[in-house]
Amino acid sequence: MPRLPLPIQPENPQVVLWKWDEGAAWPLAKLESHFPEREWTEMSDGRLREHQAVACALTEMMGSEGWRVTHQNGKPQLHDAYGTPRSLSISHHTSQRNTAAAVAVWAAGERNHGIDLVDTADLRIPRIVGRFMSADEQAQWPDDTPWIWAAKEAMFKGHGPNLDFRRELSVASMEWEAGCGRLVGSVRGGVWQGECAQVPHSSLGVVWSSPSVSNPR
Repeated sequence: MPRLPLPIQPENPQVVLWKWDEGAAWPLAKLESHFPEREWTEMSDGRLREHQAVACALTEMMGSEGWRVTHQNGKPQLHDAYGTPRSLSISHHTSQRNTAAAVAVWAAGERNHGIDLVDTADLRIPRIVGRFMSADEQAQWPDDTPWIWAAKEAMFKGHGPNLDFRRELSVASMEWEAGCGRLVGSVRGGVWQGECAQVPHSSLGVVWSSPSVSNPR
């Protein structure tokens, strides 16, 4: 179950991408102790693979299996080996061939952050641009719709629910260099900043929010 490489390794948040592999998949009994609030009896095979990939990603990040994930107001929260809560965001991507997970953990005290994993070759995204991009954004980013989608998903995970993707979330700038980039946008008029990266030799991309500005409300 290999870790997927990134051209950038941020310190805050810590970011790990993991590809599911049957040979290293955690058994259900082991998953249950790390995700104590989950209902497993009717979980689909695809959802189970996503949890297995997340478990491996978090163990890689934390350096041990001494962690667990709970949910507060619908959002995941990581508890380390000492029980200390940490801001956590999770994203998955599942295709006919593969399942991958992205996890991001921010420094203690951070809040309102998110991460999103996207297939930049997904042909469904350009077909629904009117649902998540304003007319100005569609004119500004005609070839970057997957990245705008992922950025707004990351915003939504940090600041949702009850957000209008077209009217309350926006991306103003996106600058790339050597497979990674920086984004600036807004959430309900407050400044939002993020980073993005293309997984080498893959159509997968990832966007996460940066902790460098005050959290918009």
